[in-house]
Amino acid sequence: MTEEKDQDDYVSLVRIPRKWFNLFVWSFSVVIIVNTLVELLTDYAWTALGATIPTRTAVLMTLTVGWFFVLSHIWEEIMLGYAKIFKEKVFAQGAAEHHRKVLEWNRRRIQAEKEGREFTEPIPDPQTTKKSHKKQ
Repeated sequence: MTEEKDQDDYVSLVRIPRKWFNLFVWSFSVVIIVNTLVELLTDYAWTALGATIPTRTAVLMTLTVGWFFVLSHIWEEIMLGYAKIFKEKVFAQGAAEHHRKVLEWNRRRIQAEKEGREFTEPIPDPQTTKKSHKKQ
């Protein structure tokens, strides 16, 4: 089953297209990772950034917030993946339920035909199956 991308897929709070938001996040992630690696490899020398306390504090805050941002974006992607799996399971259960109801309907139809009775019951509608499945 192929899923088409929604053209109006926006990030909820900032209302920008998700593709641009994702581009920003991954670019920002690369900058944060490279910055962190540079600081780790240079024993936190801060030489390229200056030696003042405000500069060091700003860099530390940027790295802290950056890592939080990167990890929360990764978490969101994981949760969206689980939501997709759950949605597919729910649809599969609905389809299986409808299939079962159609099979039961067909058995009743065949039984009525064998007994020579008129069978006027309509075939189960997928929408009706969904509604009755929700009530349970």
